[in-house]
Amino acid sequence: MSNSSVPRNTPNLLRQETLEKVLETLRQPIAIAAIVSVGVHGLLWATLPHWLSVQEREPDTKHTVRLVELSPAEQSQLPAAGTSLAPQPAPAPTSSPLAKSTVKLPDPKLYNNPSLYDFPIIQPPPPITFPPLGSSLIDNPKPKPEPKPSPSPSASAKPATPPTPPAGTASTSGKAPATTGASPAAPSRPTTLSSAQIAALQQDGAKSNQLRELYAFNGPGTRDAAFEVGEANLRLFQALAVKVTGGFDDDTHFYKEPEKVTNVFPKEACPYVRELRNASFGAIVKPDGTLAEAPTVLLPSGYKGLDLAAIDAITNSLKTKKIGNNGKFQLIRFDFIFDPKSACATPTKPA
Repeated sequence: MSNSSVPRNTPNLLRQETLEKVLETLRQPIAIAAIVSVGVHGLLWATLPHWLSVQEREPDTKHTVRLVELSPAEQSQLPAAGTSLAPQPAPAPTSSPLAKSTVKLPDPKLYNNPSLYDFPIIQPPPPITFPPLGSSLIDNPKPKPEPKPSPSPSASAKPATPPTPPAGTASTSGKAPATTGASPAAPSRPTTLSSAQIAALQQDGAKSNQLRELYAFNGPGTRDAAFEVGEANLRLFQALAVKVTGGFDDDTHFYKEPEKVTNVFPKEACPYVRELRNASFGAIVKPDGTLAEAPTVLLPSGYKGLDLAAIDAITNSLKTKKIGNNGKFQLIRFDFIFDPKSACATPTKPA
């Protein structure tokens, strides 16, 4: 009778509760991680034998080689037994027509002399302002005394009496003014300028402006910059020489000893150039000793006026003195040293 009171579905309820507990346990992160770890390790252990069985393939050396029978002519071309098979040097490249026409540069010692670039940096002089033209340039700001009348030519002329001071003024020294002898009246200065004077002043102003432009410093500021300018000018001079002479292949066209010039310094440059300056110029001389082209500036002095004076000196000297007259074109370098001490007695200020 007691067994009849127990429900018949008790085993099903127990199994359902057990299943729910198991599912709840599997939902925990720790359980999930453990399951995943077991699965991964199992997969590794399952595939490890396959990985270990993979071995490096041995090269297949079992290939057929085709034999070729050489003719007697081909066998004669084979090297003899015991000869070295060292690589032969590559043949020297043949000179192309362009290589034959390349210009051979002169000795760098002729043009790359460091002493040519050893000069100090000179600051340009300050600008000079002039008063406007047409204004009175010689007016005296002080009041001018009235011109005294000229003395009478008669022999009985009496000494002139000093002018009496105006009323209400007293002598500062308390003494009577000293009498002076008769003297010629000072010439009066004009208060305005004539058209001729204005034109002369305009001409002087234009000349001063032209001199300031000629002797304004415009050269390289450093020795490295001067060296770069000299190298660029030298390349241009060589290109011009090849064009004029039709090309040259040796150094016989170069005049070995440069012409040194020290006595060229314009007087008008004295107020502007006060330091020693160096400059170099190149000239192309024809077989008859005359200039083929105008002289080329290789190393500028930094002042346009000095460079122009040097070019004029080269042109004039070649008219009277034949240099390098040996039946060939000659490339001659002229080295100038502009020394203001030899031309300027005392330093003067710009006008």
